[in-house]
Amino acid sequence: MSSPSQMNNLSHIPAELLSSIVKHVAKRDLYACALINKQFYMTANHVLWRALLVPNHAFAIKLMTCMHESPLSLGPLVQQLCFGYLVPNNTFMQFMINTPSLKKLTIHQAQSITDGTLQYLGPHCPHLTSLDLRNCQITQQSLHALGQYCHQLKEIHLEKCHDLDAGVFAALVSCPLENLVFASCTIHGLEDRLTMKAVVMDLAKFRDLKHLEIEHFNSDFVKQIIMHTNGWLRLTHLRLEFGTNIDDTDAIGFIKTHPLLEFFGLTDSQVTNETLDAIASFLPGIKEVNLTSTLNITHHGVRRLVRCSQGQLSSVTLAYCLLEAAGFPEAPRNSLETDVDGTEYVLFLGQKVINKIRR
Repeated sequence: MSSPSQMNNLSHIPAELLSSIVKHVAKRDLYACALINKQFYMTANHVLWRALLVPNHAFAIKLMTCMHESPLSLGPLVQQLCFGYLVPNNTFMQFMINTPSLKKLTIHQAQSITDGTLQYLGPHCPHLTSLDLRNCQITQQSLHALGQYCHQLKEIHLEKCHDLDAGVFAALVSCPLENLVFASCTIHGLEDRLTMKAVVMDLAKFRDLKHLEIEHFNSDFVKQIIMHTNGWLRLTHLRLEFGTNIDDTDAIGFIKTHPLLEFFGLTDSQVTNETLDAIASFLPGIKEVNLTSTLNITHHGVRRLVRCSQGQLSSVTLAYCLLEAAGFPEAPRNSLETDVDGTEYVLFLGQKVINKIRR
C-alpha cells in the first residue's frame, strides 16, 4: 500500500505532464482519477467535460444540475456538444448560455429550437468552429449573428432548413468557411435568375473552401455553381446533386480550375466520357468519383478513367447509370443490381475491382 508521503508526491506532478497522462486514460477510468486528489480532479474534469453527447432529456437535466451545483465552473470546459434527441428550446438555451467556450455544436433534431433563440448563439458562443443543424427553423437573422460574432467558424452543415433567403451566404462572408454542406434546404428567391446569380456570387467568395456539398436544389442553381465558381483553389471535395443541365463544357471547365479535387460527385448530369477523361487528366489526386444517374457515359469511358487516373482512385459509384455488368466482368455480385427484365447493371467499383481493371 502506498504511504501518505507517496500519495502526497502526486500533487507535485507538473500540470503539463498530468494533462498528458490524463489524455491517455480511458473515459471510464477518468472518474477514478478524479478521486485521487484536487489536482487530478480538476484535470480529469477538463477531459470529461470537453465533449458531451446528450442522448436524452433526463441526461440533459443531470448535466445542467452538475453545471449549477459543482464548485468548479464546468460549463466553460465544454468545447463539443451533440444532442442526440429532440431537444426542447429552453433546454438548448440553458446549455448555450452556460457553454461560452463551445467550438462544435451538433443538433440533428432541432425542430423545437426557435430562430429567436438561435440569434443568441453567436453572441454566447463566439468561439464556434463547427455547426451542424438539421430540421431547423434558422433564418437570415441567426446567420447574420453567426457571421458577426463567430469569426472562427469553418464548418456549417444545414439540412432540411426551409426558412433561408437569398442573403444566406452573404451573412457568413466574414467567416473563414472551409466545409459547407447544404442538403434539402430551401433558399427563397432562387426562382429569379438575377437573385440566383447573386447567391452563387456570394458562395464564390468563400476562398478557403475545401469541402462543398449541395444536395436537392434545383438544377439551374447547381449549373450556376459549376459555371461561376472557379476560385476555390483549395477545394478537395465536391458533391452536387441534380446537375441535369450540366454538360461536358461546364464540368470540364470546373475540373480544370480545381486541380486539388480528391472527391468528385456530380449526379443526374449530361456529361459524357469526355468528362471522365478530364478527371483522369487534370485531377492527379482523385480518390473517389460519384456519377450516380449519369446516362451518357459508357463502360469504355469508365474503364479508361480507372486505367488512366494516377493511382489513388479507390471507388467509382455508378448507380442508375445503366451500365451493364458485362462491361465489368471483374465486378463481384454484391456490386450489381438486377433489373425487372433480368439485366444486370453495375452499381459500384471498389478498390479490388479497380486494381483488377488496371492489370
